[in-house]
Amino acid sequence: MNQVFILFSNIIPKRCVMWLLHILIRSFPFILLAFGYFVFYHFKHWLPTWGLSDKWNKRILHAYHILMIFFTLPFSILTIYGPNNSIIPPDWFNMTIFFPAYVWYTTHLILFLILLVYDVLKLVTWPGIHIYRQFRPSNEVDTSKRQWLKRSVIALPVGLFAINTIGVYGSDDYVVNRIKIPIKNLSSKLKNFRITQISDLHFGPFMDDKKFADYARVIHSLGSDIIVVTGDIIHSSNELIPMAARALNQLEAKGGIYGCIGNHEYYINVTAFRKVFKESKVDILINESRR
Repeated sequence: MNQVFILFSNIIPKRCVMWLLHILIRSFPFILLAFGYFVFYHFKHWLPTWGLSDKWNKRILHAYHILMIFFTLPFSILTIYGPNNSIIPPDWFNMTIFFPAYVWYTTHLILFLILLVYDVLKLVTWPGIHIYRQFRPSNEVDTSKRQWLKRSVIALPVGLFAINTIGVYGSDDYVVNRIKIPIKNLSSKLKNFRITQISDLHFGPFMDDKKFADYARVIHSLGSDIIVVTGDIIHSSNELIPMAARALNQLEAKGGIYGCIGNHEYYINVTAFRKVFKESKVDILINESRR
């Protein structure tokens, strides 16, 4: 992602890239609604396979509409305040509105991509299927199996919702993975050298300095020789950079703390990010190395 951003920056003036990005963020709720309505269109045609009454079908579709519009609320707030807003929603807002909205539209985005591929394949294969149906004996059609397959499709969105919900609400349930990496002819000085990697902190709605203090305590207990922070430190605002720097200053490592840029840092303001982090404990490396 970073390479793509740099490539476009080299081809198109940076000001134009940032302007286009600004427009994209401002249009985000409408883009989400477009994805949502694409999925809604397929859902509307799939719903009758369940054999519910027209009254219930209408109720379900109305509820779907309401949820789809309601869950654009947090993204609309982001749009109103702009891409560089420093709003950190309170926990109650995250738990009841922002996180459900994130789950809802993440699931819809995945379904959109799946359904788009399905529609393209359906369009491409339509002539062959149409010809086959012309010559297929009518007694070969098993409508019961077809209906069962259509109904079983519900497992896909339900599964996606479940996975996304676990991922979002369980984002604080971090796991420490200890991996031993055997290296031939490794210097004895580096024997039992311990590197701790943390990544995708997304300071903003998903992380703040108080919450990170718990992470820092766990990281300290690992006795790291060096710590690497691998990108996406900030989520949506350059005004959150100082808070992220202060939070990461809680870390301690014998050989230093190093970081790299993620796509979110490029989106926001990589120059401001590097400027602030020059005064922090984290040595941000961009195509660089340290000895």
